[in-house]
Amino acid sequence: MITGPRRRVPDLEDRRVARLAEEVTPELRRRGQLLVHVGELEDVDRWRRAVRRAARQLDWHVRTGVSGQVAWAVENWPAAQPDWTLNLVTRAIRDVPPSRC
Repeated sequence: MITGPRRRVPDLEDRRVARLAEEVTPELRRRGQLLVHVGELEDVDRWRRAVRRAARQLDWHVRTGVSGQVAWAVENWPAAQPDWTLNLVTRAIRDVPPSRC
């Protein structure tokens, strides 16, 4: 029987999200939005979690979603006008060809 302090086993998914959050933080900070073709992502839900984590580290609020074949994230400002943010993202997705995502 093994005794001693209990150690928490690192959550592999949490590590993946943290690593991806580190990767997306510079571009999110620079542009305030991200657009990625879903075919380029291993896991869309993981990408969305990573973007939200990156935003929290920047003390930002973001909206994330998937429209067609594009996963998107945008800084949620102004907070009083959330429809404005969604319209901005919709226009960006419509105007950007998949090869540029």
